[in-house]
Amino acid sequence: VNWSQGKRNFTDADLSMATSAVSVLASLLTEVDAGNVDEIGADERRLKIENEISPSCVRFLKKVWLNTMAALSSMKKEELLEMAKYNKPPDAIPPVCAATFIVMGKKPSAVSTWDKTRKLIKHTVIKKMAEFDPTSGKPSKSFFIRAKKMTKGLTVDYVAKKGSKPASLFFHWTYASIQLRYAAVSLRKLNSNGLLDLSEEQLPDEKESTVTDLNSSAGDTVTSEGAEEELEE
Repeated sequence: VNWSQGKRNFTDADLSMATSAVSVLASLLTEVDAGNVDEIGADERRLKIENEISPSCVRFLKKVWLNTMAALSSMKKEELLEMAKYNKPPDAIPPVCAATFIVMGKKPSAVSTWDKTRKLIKHTVIKKMAEFDPTSGKPSKSFFIRAKKMTKGLTVDYVAKKGSKPASLFFHWTYASIQLRYAAVSLRKLNSNGLLDLSEEQLPDEKESTVTDLNSSAGDTVTSEGAEEELEE
């Protein structure tokens, strides 16, 4: 957000993110008001952490993740494959794409160069992203930590301006996946220590336990218990 003569000038990326956030919150509040925040739709993907503990514990983050998946699924195949055609891509694209594939379990050596990374960008990758469960415990914590470091310093506005629409969606998906993993780890630790009492709704606030300002940096994340050492299974 830029300041000029006392007025706020919002970029397209700012407005898009704000619109998406309002949509997610409105949907969540509707569920809360109806008393069905713990219910999962028949066609909705169920995450492992929801089976283990409760759907409500990650509802906000999951909605962000699902919204991004919906946008990815509606994207034309040509738009996605166009990104792979870059011989010299904009600076934002290689680290975002590499981080996305690392989150899904690709070894760093498989995305060490842009030439290697772009060969992985196929139309089937969207299906793989939709089937991926960031709360399952796989891949190991080191993959998520590496992906987080690779996106450190990148912002929504920068990726939108210096990248592409597919790269921007990859960025959002990777961010949401990392946050869901952190939330799942935190919830499992609380549960194993007997500190999670669902009957009294003593669930950690996922919006507080994984605080990331996307307009600042996807990598500057504060987790409950505070650090990436806590990302353990």
